[in-house]
Amino acid sequence: MVKMRYLFMVAMASLGLLTACGNQSEHNNSSSEQTSKKTSSLENAKMNVDGLFSDSKHTELLEGTTYKQIKSVSKEVSKLPNSEEKEKLLKDILTAQKLWPDFVNKTNKKNSESIKASESKANSKSESEKIKSESESAAKKAAQDSASKATSESIQAKEAAKTDEEKTADKLEKNVLFGYLDKNKATEVNSSYYQLKDFDYAHVGIGDHDIIKSVKLDFKDTPLMNKDEAVEYVQSFTADDATKASERDGKSDYFHSNKTGLDYLVRYTTNDDGISLVLIYPKQ
Repeated sequence: MVKMRYLFMVAMASLGLLTACGNQSEHNNSSSEQTSKKTSSLENAKMNVDGLFSDSKHTELLEGTTYKQIKSVSKEVSKLPNSEEKEKLLKDILTAQKLWPDFVNKTNKKNSESIKASESKANSKSESEKIKSESESAAKKAAQDSASKATSESIQAKEAAKTDEEKTADKLEKNVLFGYLDKNKATEVNSSYYQLKDFDYAHVGIGDHDIIKSVKLDFKDTPLMNKDEAVEYVQSFTADDATKASERDGKSDYFHSNKTGLDYLVRYTTNDDGISLVLIYPKQ
């Protein structure tokens, strides 16, 4: 009986040792999996950040990059555990945001130059056709002159028949602050508030005749560090020479553009990380 009790105690002790070893093995496996996941997330984030730039030194954005991609990568990096690698990636994201306004302007300029080249080619062809047309008979030319005169008189008649509302719209078009909203390039939030498709961080408020009356720039996900960083964004939505003219108070400044001759009120909303919102209005 004593021998059987001894054997039972030995068996139970062995079972306890095996259980403890199994638990330790499971703990080691779990720690290894967690480390692997963290490493994988960090490597993916590094690849996605590198994918925003065209060079290894991160001085230029890759052609075709969108602001939506920058925000998406920023969210991915913000979810990483705190580390020196994460801080470096956050600085790279900030660099991408600073490069964005100039990148957009250069892209638009490049597209504009391409359009002008196409128009120049079309105009050259048109000039050739014009020379050929001028060699036609005097009778045909007289008929063209007559048709041109009739068209001119028709335009004058339409101008005279314009309603007061149409004349007001013409006047506003010459004195508009930010321009008219192309609703094909925006998503309606409500009847007077739209989000721009090309700049999803930008929202605009509109008034009569779809005139843009205000702009709200949302940087809640990736706050700006200071007011200096906001200048380029203000210029993108007002005029490229707009500069700070004076400080209204600690949370707002007045900007002025010599090109447009207009003054703008720029207000800032901040949180613990920096400037989260930038609001732009015409100065009253």
